[in-house]
Amino acid sequence: MALRDRHRRLTVYQGMKRMKSFIASCGIWWMGAARDAFCANPGSFDDSEDAVTPVSPRKMKASLSAAAVGKIKEDVPEPIRLPLVTQSMASRPSPKDINSPSFADLPDELITGILSHVGGEDVASSSALVCRQWGRIILMDDSLWKTLYQRDFFRGQDMGKSNLSATWREEYGREYRWRHGGVTERCYEGLSSHVYSVESDAKSDVVVGRSVDGVTRVWDRDGGECLQTLVGARLMSCVQCDEKKIVGASLDGSIAVWEAETRRLLRTLVGHSHLATCLQFDDQKVISGSLDRTIRVWDVHTGECLKVLSGHKSTVMCLKLNGSILVSGSNDGAVKVWDVETGECMHTLLGHKGWVSCVDVSSELVVSGSHDCGILVWSLATGKRIWKLRGHSGSVMCVQLRGKRIVSGSIDCTVKIWDLDARVCMRTLRGHKSYVSCVKFDNEKVLSGGDDGTVRCWQMIE
Repeated sequence: MALRDRHRRLTVYQGMKRMKSFIASCGIWWMGAARDAFCANPGSFDDSEDAVTPVSPRKMKASLSAAAVGKIKEDVPEPIRLPLVTQSMASRPSPKDINSPSFADLPDELITGILSHVGGEDVASSSALVCRQWGRIILMDDSLWKTLYQRDFFRGQDMGKSNLSATWREEYGREYRWRHGGVTERCYEGLSSHVYSVESDAKSDVVVGRSVDGVTRVWDRDGGECLQTLVGARLMSCVQCDEKKIVGASLDGSIAVWEAETRRLLRTLVGHSHLATCLQFDDQKVISGSLDRTIRVWDVHTGECLKVLSGHKSTVMCLKLNGSILVSGSNDGAVKVWDVETGECMHTLLGHKGWVSCVDVSSELVVSGSHDCGILVWSLATGKRIWKLRGHSGSVMCVQLRGKRIVSGSIDCTVKIWDLDARVCMRTLRGHKSYVSCVKFDNEKVLSGGDDGTVRCWQMIE
């Protein structure tokens, strides 16, 4: 008889452990029932087998909806199902019951532990349904949101060093919007040619688009009306610009550097034997790739060619500069990683089956997109391929890497958002009538420019 009672108590205890994942489905009313059971019989929550005490079904009585009762039938183990389901269910507890002293006086650590097993969206919406103590923890305990963030979005993996510009609660909201929220789309028109660059930082209320015919348009981000149109000097094969200067490659093979504010020509860089196809620059240097299969490094102040990087067997199609690290992609299907200071080729990355059209680099990863419709992710330190992302039905024309997320644009006219942890496409954004030529994103939105002459802003919302 004693053995049978011991077995029954252990079965109930194990069943309660299995019901931990059931908390989110039943909502805050199930938490109230669990609280009553804990207060009435704390020993039943002891982890040691000898201390296990069966919980009276009357103490576990909860006010659940018919749907919740059905959920119990599916999820609760058979030995404890009937006592929970067949007994009469009381009506929902009144606000007075919810705010009873025994509920409000639970230790903060216990409340945080309960909330850590509930979905983040349910936690965010439940602060008004419980006592002030719970609301305070939900709003102020950032460690709770860090736990929820790691559980829901990193699946228990090490997040590494996280340099947040906001609290974990705000970061959870942002990530949830990217994965599960809605998307609003706004289209900006007026450019008549291929859009090569789009800009709009988090603090700005304007969107800037630039096309290869030298025209730059500035739109109001929310209203969509064009605020300013700037016309360049001539047709260019590729252009890069910032708030200080504009660098453009003309069809005769030369590279011009203008002052951004006055449009005054500062200098002309001459050295490539064929058309320059891609550009990068910083405060000290301009880097250009060409049809002549070489990469040239120029002094931005004097116009002198400092280095010629050779190694590609075909046209250099794309460049990305990050500090002293330069990544290049070519029609030969190879991606090369260079030390700009020494001119040394650190890695040659082989894996694409078509020409490489776009690259990006961070402190740890290299990303490349290709005519083979695939996106490859490489280790910057070792040069080894880590992942391959497939989903586009056409050539990948542009990529941006930021943290654990990649945004790509393709000839298939779509923009895709990728989760590097799960290595899956989170979203596909459709709207462009021609291929997507450039993308840029931040914490709140994605900007894309297309060969159709339009710029589109995709805002992530609740």
